[in-house]
Amino acid sequence: MNLLKIVACAVLFAVTAATAGAQVITQAESLQVGQIYRFELVDGSNRSGILDSVDTDYVYITNLVSGQDKFYRKAVSRARIQILGKNGQFASPHYSRYVFGPSAIPQRKSEVYWNNLLLEANTFQYGLTDNLSVGMGFGLFSTLAGYPLLMPNAKYGVSLNEKHHVAVGAIGLMRFANFSYEGAGALPFAVYTYGGAESQISAGLGWLYDDDLLLNGGGWAMFPTFYAAGSHRVARGWLIGGEFYQLMYNEYDTWPGGTEIPTTQSSTIAMFYGRNIRPSSSWDFAICTVVGPYGDVVPFPLFGYTQRF
Repeated sequence: MNLLKIVACAVLFAVTAATAGAQVITQAESLQVGQIYRFELVDGSNRSGILDSVDTDYVYITNLVSGQDKFYRKAVSRARIQILGKNGQFASPHYSRYVFGPSAIPQRKSEVYWNNLLLEANTFQYGLTDNLSVGMGFGLFSTLAGYPLLMPNAKYGVSLNEKHHVAVGAIGLMRFANFSYEGAGALPFAVYTYGGAESQISAGLGWLYDDDLLLNGGGWAMFPTFYAAGSHRVARGWLIGGEFYQLMYNEYDTWPGGTEIPTTQSSTIAMFYGRNIRPSSSWDFAICTVVGPYGDVVPFPLFGYTQRF
């Protein structure tokens, strides 16, 4: 039951962080001239644009599509910092991650993401600074069944300029049976990304550590794992993307006399997906194929939802 408390605390932390870091502004005095905001009005409509000025009666903005605009200050229910593209359309909300893997573009400070895959895998990701983000994932139904999976992760990213980004981090996985610890693994990684939020390609290397997670004896893999991914915005509301992983790990053969000799095995994961995007959320629709070490091929559909707070 202590594990359930850990999971509950992780969820509580993420929800609290989302509330604290949503960048919602309710007082006009806190607005910054030159910043792009999305203003929600009391009649249910909204306005987005660069803030020009605020006086006792009006808020003045420049909308990147329609030009100068103004509305009553008292009509604003709240304002939220908004990222817009150069042509005025909303920016891709999920520049820092693909479906599985990370890009090197750092997650912004105070941004919070909740990601769900196949209803089972839930991950909360929080930007501690403009370079460092941390996250915690857990399996919903596996936890309810007494076989929890915990998935901590962290990423430190740096944008060298508008097009070049580098990051290091680690992805972890802990496995339990009847709420008792059984094994864990970790994948430290380094990744490089070329491009920006609307179009990018990434390549990286990781090194798998397996503490009997795969039930094969564990240890550091003898060869690195390779990772490549990319995405491109093809329409106002759609991205397409793909991911490829060559996962390298150890398998142990027991020789006469009880000596265990490690051999290298690999599995390939390939995925193509379409992502329906909105200003702060997205739906992923993917086809994923896993090729095992002995040539067994397992294709399956994958869907997911992500919400940015």
